[in-house]
Amino acid sequence: MSLTTTQLSELSNTLDPFAVRIPRLVLPSAEVDLHRWAVIACDQYTSEPDYWKRVEQLVDRAPSALSCIVPEAYLDRSDVQDRIARSHESMRSYLQSGVLEEVAPGFMLVERTLASGTKRFGLMIALDLEQYDRTPGSTALIRATERTIPERVPPRAAIRREAPLEFPHVLVLIDDPDETVIEPLASKREKLPVAYDTELMLGGGHVRGYAVRDYSTLTEVANGFRFLGDPARFRRLYGTDDTLLFPVGDGNHSLAACKAVWDDLSAAGAPPDHPARYALVELVNLRGTGLPFEPIHRVVLGVQAQQVRGTTTVREAGPPSGGASGGTAGAGSGGSKQNDIISLGDASGEQPLMQLPADAVPAAIADDIIQELLDANGDAISVDYVHDRESATRIAKETGGCALLLPAMDAGALVPTVLERGVLPRKAFSLGESEDKRYYLEGRRILPG
Repeated sequence: MSLTTTQLSELSNTLDPFAVRIPRLVLPSAEVDLHRWAVIACDQYTSEPDYWKRVEQLVDRAPSALSCIVPEAYLDRSDVQDRIARSHESMRSYLQSGVLEEVAPGFMLVERTLASGTKRFGLMIALDLEQYDRTPGSTALIRATERTIPERVPPRAAIRREAPLEFPHVLVLIDDPDETVIEPLASKREKLPVAYDTELMLGGGHVRGYAVRDYSTLTEVANGFRFLGDPARFRRLYGTDDTLLFPVGDGNHSLAACKAVWDDLSAAGAPPDHPARYALVELVNLRGTGLPFEPIHRVVLGVQAQQVRGTTTVREAGPPSGGASGGTAGAGSGGSKQNDIISLGDASGEQPLMQLPADAVPAAIADDIIQELLDANGDAISVDYVHDRESATRIAKETGGCALLLPAMDAGALVPTVLERGVLPRKAFSLGESEDKRYYLEGRRILPG
């Protein structure tokens, strides 16, 4: 049963202080082949264009979210503006032809079964961009966890501008050890109507969506947000009045682009109820299952291991405890090509490169090393950020570069670390492997009318 205007207004009054808005989603119609509709987040496989060719071959001419996005692997191509224009046209065409249909206001409970068999539950909500800030030192309710790369925001903003719809791959986190928001829905999902159900392409596992549209259930969710956002709860957990309610897990640059577009619209006189003021995201409990905090490795092209070991950052840190500096994957310290695979910290039991301080953020140490190499070598070297360990090793060997393999970050340390230090270095962690990332399925209108 759809919400009445009075009920929707009441729920909005409860949720607004916590930057949450109940979205009106756009979903593929019943005739659409969801296996070919849903594709992986656009910022994955940027160094592996063959993956995106396989996606194109699988989709063929079928309606697909692929037609509505621009993979990051293509952003530096000469035809990128044409790709953006075609994505906007595909959205308009899908709306006009009935491929996409707008449904009644409500949240969507997402049940994702990863290829490993592990389940991850999320909740599709809209967040108020007026309460989001990626600036270091911010005290906003919604915050970036990692530093963004400024030059990566404008291309994404260009894709969002003039787009009639948004299709998000942003994962926003909540630290909810009491399981007050998502888990109660998951426990009674058999009673909720199924909105979609499909296997995901190319090793993505399975996804099922449950519509959360009835007033009683939405009220329970709203009360969960009210508990979660209570400042007294934050003081109890973290000893601070700084309420970081929504740390951004995946998609920091995409959410930053949403904010940039809204800021421009607002400055130009857009009304406060403009739909682009909000961004559709998937909310996930960082204490839940199926959300491993994986490292993002660095592949430095144009240098080899001995240059890494010669940096001031490594030499001043000293060797790791229990052994000499310079341990590697599958090789001694003889300087072979295999020796250009270096563990920074404890990575799968290998001898680490250096002694890391107990409170160190490994990504920050890696970036200090890389900055030294950049300062010394300039344009002669470049850096690639690779989620998968095996891919990082392979790319380093194929290109003659050097892979810096990082250890994983403790999920429970994320919020306290951000509260204490501010935003982490860019690419400090990844929520799972590439195939575990969010697949595009739901959308939302972001143009009036």
